[in-house]
Amino acid sequence: MRRDTIFYQLFRQSPALLFDLISYPPQNANAYIFDSIEVKETAFRIDEVDAMLGIQLEQTRVYQDAKAEGETIGEQKLVLKQLTRKLGTINSEVRARVSSLKIEQIESLGEDLLDFTQMKDLLAWLEVNNY
Repeated sequence: MRRDTIFYQLFRQSPALLFDLISYPPQNANAYIFDSIEVKETAFRIDEVDAMLGIQLEQTRVYQDAKAEGETIGEQKLVLKQLTRKLGTINSEVRARVSSLKIEQIESLGEDLLDFTQMKDLLAWLEVNNY
């Protein structure tokens, strides 16, 4: 919290000054105490939350799904880079087909692409594997 220290000190020492500045001061203006209190929430580290709940983050379904999705995306990117290096420019239609493959298919394609020499090899592979 940021505060103007001069005005803070003035109003803290003499709270009635604040009410002298406004048109309609409250009746209890003399009883007013001017103070600035900073409230902070307790921060929890993930391992503390795990300990409180009795679970491991790595065992949750959300974590497992996010991890699997990240691995799939990473492998898709790697295979597309390898295909581009091996076969040249890959058009957007073929990229979309490769990107829609499941993780097992991506892994299989990653191995099989080592034998590809032309774009037609990739297209044949996609046809055989129903993509």
